Amino acid sequence: MGCGPGTDLGALARAAAPAGMVLGVDSDPQMARQALTRVAGLPHADVLMADVHTLPLPPCSADRVRTDRVLQHAADVPGVLAEARRVLRPGGRFVMAEPDWDSLAVDHPDLDVARAYTRHITDRIVRNAIVGRQLPRLAEQAGFAVTSVVPVTSVFREVRSAD
Repeated sequence: MGCGPGTDLGALARAAAPAGMVLGVDSDPQMARQALTRVAGLPHADVLMADVHTLPLPPCSADRVRTDRVLQHAADVPGVLAEARRVLRPGGRFVMAEPDWDSLAVDHPDLDVARAYTRHITDRIVRNAIVGRQLPRLAEQAGFAVTSVVPVTSVFREVRSAD
């Protein structure tokens, strides 16, 4: 879900082959075109231009669902999780990777500047800036069993790199 330019689709398709199929989904026409170009010639991969809030897939049609930095932009995170639950077959696996921008650490000489930058990102730039910390609760509310949570803290040495 939200495959962007399809950077990961080739590796996922090779891992799923020969029995599986990888389907990237993105709502942005340019991203979907780039992803299609990346998977051209891979028989176990395809790309759909669609909204993650309303996937054009039948119920219980996916063995695995993966999001990576998608939910931070979603208009309705619980709705996207419900949609993932709808298309995932019983016993399937849902893997999510989302940042918690409130935990962004910038090693700037002026700590007030570093903290102001993090607040700016969290309060004004990213729609769901703290979805990373909310995911276990939201996933359980959507009916998923959360088996593990692996936190990763991003540390940047300068504001430009963090941007």
